[in-house]
Amino acid sequence: MYEDEVPLAQGETTYQPGRHEAQWLLAALGSWFEDGTLTDLLFSVRGGKEATVYCCRAGERAGGGLVAAKVYRPRKFRELSNDAIYREGRGVLDDEGHGLKGRDRRMRKAIRKGTRRGKSAAQTSWLMHEVSALRTLHGAGADVPEPLAANDRAVLMAFVGDEEGAAPTLDRVRPDPALAERLFEQALRNVEILLECGWAHGDLSPYNLLLWEEQLTMIDLPQVADVLRNPHGPRLFLRDVERICRAASLGRPRADHRAVADALWDRVFDTTEGVPEGSIAMRPSPPRSHR
Repeated sequence: MYEDEVPLAQGETTYQPGRHEAQWLLAALGSWFEDGTLTDLLFSVRGGKEATVYCCRAGERAGGGLVAAKVYRPRKFRELSNDAIYREGRGVLDDEGHGLKGRDRRMRKAIRKGTRRGKSAAQTSWLMHEVSALRTLHGAGADVPEPLAANDRAVLMAFVGDEEGAAPTLDRVRPDPALAERLFEQALRNVEILLECGWAHGDLSPYNLLLWEEQLTMIDLPQVADVLRNPHGPRLFLRDVERICRAASLGRPRADHRAVADALWDRVFDTTEGVPEGSIAMRPSPPRSHR
């Protein structure tokens, strides 16, 4: 072991993080190593704006096999400047995924002011909204990783890939035309399931769609936006659809993304007006139940 490396959870792991990385990994994953949920840290998959994903080996307690650990980085999270548009219209969640109810207004004030307590609460709520979205969408039949466990620093979910590596994101592959067309339809089906749950992904693109064994998996869901309560929701939904329609890896670019979005909206909300513009009060009733 190199001098600047330390073991994770009092035992060596296949992936050996540097000292600083190991400290926050221990804080995030240590309890799962201690209770046998995880037995090894195999490799780092990818880092994003706010979190890094690792491939881990699960213990018998978690059913064995490979799992993905998405570990949030507090410092990086606090650098995010545009998350407020996603948070509009949704409550603040605690580390068990419950709404804060009576404390919600005070906590929202702390979050707006950017106090230390507010920043911590904002990160926890952001993470728990991803967990909640994964649970709801997985139950609704969407192609998302099954969530397995969560704490206020990390989410464990099903791993997409194998011991050789994680599934590539869609931007890194070029499927043949027939497969690309099928994947386009699969992507739209997931957009529709999101809408049936009342949400827009908010940041959907080939960069957060995984391709494995000719199937897509949608990832990165902490920013799901309520399309009825969030004034930015319809715009975010339109952007999601536009990015899917223009993705080179999903076949020929579709210039009629607005027509595609309007058709999805009308089918889910049983309207004939398409994606609304203007005030929230003009928007339709909640969507029909998902299939």
